[in-house]
Amino acid sequence: MKIQHIKNNDFTGRVNVILDKEELNGKTEVKLKSLRKKIRMPGFRPGKVPMSLIKKQYGEAARAEALEKLLTEALSDFKKEQKLELIGQFLPVKNDENEKNNDQIIYSFDYAEIPPFEIDWEKIKQNKIYKIEISDEDLEKEIEYLQQKHAKIEDSDKFEEGTVFIGYVKAKDNKEIFTLIHLKYEDTYKKTAATLDKLDKDEMELTLAEAKKKKIINKNITDELKQKGATDETVLILKKLGIKKFIPAEINEEFFNLIFPGKKLKSEEEFRKALREDMEKQWNHNMKMNIQNTILSRIDEYVKMDIPLDFLKRWIKETEEITDEEKLNDLLNEYIKYYKYTSWINRFIKEENPTFSREELISKATSDLYHHMLSNPQQFPNLPAFEEIQSLAEYYLQDEKYKTRMEQQLIDDRFIDYVYSQLTEKTEPETITVEEYRKKSQSGQ
Repeated sequence: MKIQHIKNNDFTGRVNVILDKEELNGKTEVKLKSLRKKIRMPGFRPGKVPMSLIKKQYGEAARAEALEKLLTEALSDFKKEQKLELIGQFLPVKNDENEKNNDQIIYSFDYAEIPPFEIDWEKIKQNKIYKIEISDEDLEKEIEYLQQKHAKIEDSDKFEEGTVFIGYVKAKDNKEIFTLIHLKYEDTYKKTAATLDKLDKDEMELTLAEAKKKKIINKNITDELKQKGATDETVLILKKLGIKKFIPAEINEEFFNLIFPGKKLKSEEEFRKALREDMEKQWNHNMKMNIQNTILSRIDEYVKMDIPLDFLKRWIKETEEITDEEKLNDLLNEYIKYYKYTSWINRFIKEENPTFSREELISKATSDLYHHMLSNPQQFPNLPAFEEIQSLAEYYLQDEKYKTRMEQQLIDDRFIDYVYSQLTEKTEPETITVEEYRKKSQSGQ
């Protein structure tokens, strides 16, 4: 087997894999002999089926498999030797272009390399950068939120402050128009609350417009019902299912360990300090993620790369089997963004060579599992102890796919930190509160 390489000037090229027929026949023969040991046919002992029958039934498939293995190995070795970073994969040239003679078969493949590129830091640095600090007000709101999130839920006989009315509304004449409602006492009128409080087994009829006016349903539920075909004049039936009282979680060691498992916090002062630090870490991470999203959405402006578009378009057309020109162009733009962004990430990995200790991986996996359990209370009604989650994380990390996923998340985090460090190298970020950041984000600043 020989390799013939034809390189063009636009980062594209062609590879001709020249196979000797004898080599292919030999590999096919080896495959058939291996099959013969396993094949069972009526009238023959295992491993004693005549080779003529094996060739007749499996010869074509064995030849195709041997050929694929030879070509795959040849292209893989070529790619390693040439240190190629490819756009897509090697693209086989149509059969009618292959040259054949008595002794050899030539299989041709086109390829395109990822070309050199530049990062336009001047444009990237035009984005506003912030450092988010947690105010006392932000901290108090978060504590109240966490107390409510982990509140004890009890039945209540009265719809009053601190309770939630649970029921449903459905259209009188259309069973498809239906939704559950969870109405906080504080979110409705006192007169409406008194009316709902008296509902027991009785049902209440009113139009959608009246339900909205009385603050029984909010805008989201109104929109949901209208999407199902309701109008302001639709007559709804309101049914009470019950009233629940939410008792906020007490601020004690049990609460501290629930929010920060493994930290073993003892006092409210320690808890508040840990929560403030965690909030600052999370909000600044979110801010950096927004920078990353901005870069992704404007990657064409920030990464200057002349991608061989003709090859990429052909590769997409053949591998995705797309004939519609509009869909093809949409996908082309997505692939351009993908290659620009991943090329930048790969350069970062080569230059910075990020490595992760076992402790970092365990910490990342433990956090990943903890937040998964926390966000799925029906599946995990009782959270395991921190040590159990950590042991589970260590067990999961034995799986290479899971470990690779954790490593990729850590690489993404390092890359975001790298971009942020470049942006703040000569510019001090503006320090703002959470509320100020929310307003700026909403206004697109």
